[in-house]
Amino acid sequence: MYRTGRAGRTLWVMHFMNRDKVYFNLIILCLAAIGCASSNDQKNNEEKALASIESKVEKETNESILTDADSIEIPSFEIEVSLTDDAELKIRELNESIIVYAIFSGIPVDTASEEFIEWEELTIATKKIELTDSRVAYFSGIKLSKAEWNSIKEKNFEVLINVYTGRRTSPNNLITCDLLQDNIDNIKGRRFKLEGKLIY
Repeated sequence: MYRTGRAGRTLWVMHFMNRDKVYFNLIILCLAAIGCASSNDQKNNEEKALASIESKVEKETNESILTDADSIEIPSFEIEVSLTDDAELKIRELNESIIVYAIFSGIPVDTASEEFIEWEELTIATKKIELTDSRVAYFSGIKLSKAEWNSIKEKNFEVLINVYTGRRTSPNNLITCDLLQDNIDNIKGRRFKLEGKLIY
């Protein structure tokens, strides 16, 4: 029972004020808890979004090297051979061909291998394309075994392109030509022009 009169009314008012204060504090605590939960949810969502972006970037990087169950396909690229007029004339007069030779190599996991000790790199694949009438070599569909792929540390491996004559009619190479040497990330999907001329 609450007391009547002024003192009673005062106690009654103070009682409800205290009760309201408790409710107010509870509301503040609830809002704070909701705010913390919301902040944590936002942080978790941001972390998930970042992880998703990183995963997508990694996937796109890996997909630049096409893979299947048993092999890895090297990205395609093109090499155009541009000869001087006299070189082109002699090559055609002799019915000679042009060889565009690609060597793919990288730093091996096993740095104690004899090839790495001698050459400071490990050859994982080679591809030779012989040109007769055309002067553009299309490098595509070159596959590595999983063992070859896993034998190198850096997947952005090196590509070296040499150009020379096919020695159909002459035992000697007849031309000197530009070299191309770069990492696969800088070569894939592009065409490069290499210029050549007669050696003699």
